[in-house]
Amino acid sequence: MSAALCLACGNVKQGAFVPCRHCGNLPEDSDLSIALTDHYLDITTLEDFGRVIKQLRSIAPDEETAMMSFLQLMNVRHPEIALTIATPSLEDRAKAVVYLSAIPEIRITDSPRANSVSADPVERLTASRVAHHEVECRDCGHTQSFAAWQNINVTRSELAGVLLETGRLFESTCRKCGDVREIAYETVYLDFTDAVAIWLKPERQDIPLPAADVPDAELIVQADSRFRLRKVRTVSEFAEKLRIFGDGWDDAAIELKKLQLCFTQSIPIETPPLYGHTQLESDEREVTFEADMLGASTSVEIKAMTDPVIGKLQAGGYLNNDQWAEVSTSSMLHMLQDAGMLRRINPPTE
Repeated sequence: MSAALCLACGNVKQGAFVPCRHCGNLPEDSDLSIALTDHYLDITTLEDFGRVIKQLRSIAPDEETAMMSFLQLMNVRHPEIALTIATPSLEDRAKAVVYLSAIPEIRITDSPRANSVSADPVERLTASRVAHHEVECRDCGHTQSFAAWQNINVTRSELAGVLLETGRLFESTCRKCGDVREIAYETVYLDFTDAVAIWLKPERQDIPLPAADVPDAELIVQADSRFRLRKVRTVSEFAEKLRIFGDGWDDAAIELKKLQLCFTQSIPIETPPLYGHTQLESDEREVTFEADMLGASTSVEIKAMTDPVIGKLQAGGYLNNDQWAEVSTSSMLHMLQDAGMLRRINPPTE
């Protein structure tokens, strides 16, 4: 039987999980109880730790506080002692196997059938489609396959939703040096639950890919009249639309608010502040934008300013959801100018 340290009184005893003959304490089944035995530490070290326990007991108001003090001391000064006997998890062991295997990169080549567009309109509207392309790291030259999700149906694909939330849908991380690169490509996002469709069509694709299968606007609206059909040009705009619709906003209202902020804060309309997030503060929702100079606005304030404007624009034939539309800060400005309504969103003069 091995020599072990009693964590309650500091005396050396026989067996980690045997009651201490000095104080009668029966230790819990813990890694620290196993680590403080002569399987891992010399007997003189156990005795030194025992003297620490006795010193803490002489100061602490009770035994429970003394025990907690010793555990705190070990956690801060010597956390490695308990870790030396901890059994690696299955996940850790699996990662080690992959690391030691030095598996070469697999170049993924899609089947010609995989890139073909189905003739079935229902399948085209509901399927997610992925195309692979080989990319080269800008820093080390390592090449690896990159998966471009050209059609994303998050209602059916939970994985696509996870990749969107973690920002990995347009990122390629080099598996050799770790360099992260943003890759823009054409894609169509469909969410039948929230009735949102977003078509990202960048002015320049970073990799040569077949065109995304863009559903007919009329077909989507026939499926659900609530659908908002939006067209964006950059990855940041795409991500911003997801945040706006995810927080339950009409993006026209947010773009009108951004336009007002450009006027009042002297921000160029070509580079408006991005929508940040909405959180509940007291009984009101507080809306923030990604610019340090801007204070938060309440949802009530935004709706009071934008609802009348949006209503008049819709009555005038603007902001209809029967086609793919670019709803941005600059497009809202052009709508207001065209409708002769620009003065309605200017802040009141005193």
